[in-house]
Amino acid sequence: MKTLDKESLDLKEESFTVERNLHLRHHKSSLDQSLEDNKTEVNSSQIEVDGYQNLSDPSSESILNASFCTQGTNRDIFEVTQSAESLTIPSKGLCNFGNDCFANASFQLLFSVAPLIRSFLDAHSSGSFASTSDVEVTSKFARLVNAYCNSETRVVRDRACRKCFSGQFTLNWQHDASQFISTLFEKIQQEHDKNDSILSFSEYDTWQSAWKFYREERTSIIDKLFTGFYQNTFRCKHCSAEEKNFEEFKNIPVYFNEDENEESQFYCKTCEDIRDCIIEKKVMVSPELLLLPIQRMDPFTMQKRHDFMEYEEDVRICTSEEGAQNYSLISVICHYGSIGFGHYTAYCKRQGTWKYYDDASVDERDQNYLNGDAYILLYQKQREIKNKLI
Repeated sequence: MKTLDKESLDLKEESFTVERNLHLRHHKSSLDQSLEDNKTEVNSSQIEVDGYQNLSDPSSESILNASFCTQGTNRDIFEVTQSAESLTIPSKGLCNFGNDCFANASFQLLFSVAPLIRSFLDAHSSGSFASTSDVEVTSKFARLVNAYCNSETRVVRDRACRKCFSGQFTLNWQHDASQFISTLFEKIQQEHDKNDSILSFSEYDTWQSAWKFYREERTSIIDKLFTGFYQNTFRCKHCSAEEKNFEEFKNIPVYFNEDENEESQFYCKTCEDIRDCIIEKKVMVSPELLLLPIQRMDPFTMQKRHDFMEYEEDVRICTSEEGAQNYSLISVICHYGSIGFGHYTAYCKRQGTWKYYDDASVDERDQNYLNGDAYILLYQKQREIKNKLI
């Protein structure tokens, strides 16, 4: 059994293990680590996660405007949060036209993010974009959001957004929900920024300057809500020389075991050779929405792992400069069955109530129904709402 509690979390990002003030334990392994054990070397890789800054500062653009406007305002993110929280998101079913459960569960998860829904509703009602090929995914997703929130039907029958991905996610076939969400994010970001190139941070010496550059280049609503920022320090095990680089992330994969890591290497400029290294990985900017895909694919057997997982509704991430960042669970995607033959559903919390979404069916559930078949967890950062708007 794997446990996600309020105190600590072991996460692995790519080939690394990310340890934070959340904790995952597996009953088959001896991971009885104390909370003070924040630097555990796994093979040749070491990762320390330590956040230093919230996603937005008081001068940041409005999340709601940044998605579709070329110029944002200077409204504080607290105001944006308050505005979005006033939105009442309905609970409706989504029609399954044929093996669409992975997309339906993904949409239900995203429909629980009030600032995201508010942004697309505002854009749709104001006609911020035309339904043309260069913003096809964005416009179709906005249409789906509008139909979900404003139509009188209890089950939304709209496959247009799903069909936008028919080239990558063949219609009527089974697909992975985590990959679908990542692809949806990528498409919306590309259509907004009109640029699908990978950003390079090699010319920046500090994470602050690298992050500022990223925020200037990537201004979509997806980036505003889901993007966090890493600083990676590579320490040569031969000469102890250090090098740093930076990277953004939109999710942190959760792995069951820590013993799957391979020895990490990099080109050491001091040694002028390929060397083993210790990698210290720090989260410098924590995202508003913490997306945790559970890696249930066994890399050796290529079969799904059915390990039971327990997780808490509230978790905490400690940061050096701003103290603890509190996150609350707002949505869970579950997967039943095997990789080749299975079914996706979602648990979502809206207006303080947990409900179970199974394609066209919607049932009210207590949080005790949240179970060990979790495939994706979505946590939202909790903020104190300012009484005075700036």
